[in-house]
Amino acid sequence: MRNKGLALIDRHVARNEAGNTIMPATVKAKFIDFVSTVQTILKSPVYVFSIIGRIMDVFAFKGFFIFLPKYLEVQFGSFSF
Repeated sequence: MRNKGLALIDRHVARNEAGNTIMPATVKAKFIDFVSTVQTILKSPVYVFSIIGRIMDVFAFKGFFIFLPKYLEVQFGSFSF
């Protein structure tokens, strides 16, 4: 039976003749590799809209938690502490 390996491994990674992954050796090469990876991620509309939605969600809950004590104080005439 053949070992299928992991399903989430990137198949587009550069490999040498032995099948080992070729890692960038210099800091400049690592930075260029990082930038190209970020560009690939940011081109995905699913990822971008997911991040935008999550940011809007965080802003909504942040406003709720910040103004809730003041709302309760005004609405019920009690102190916020």
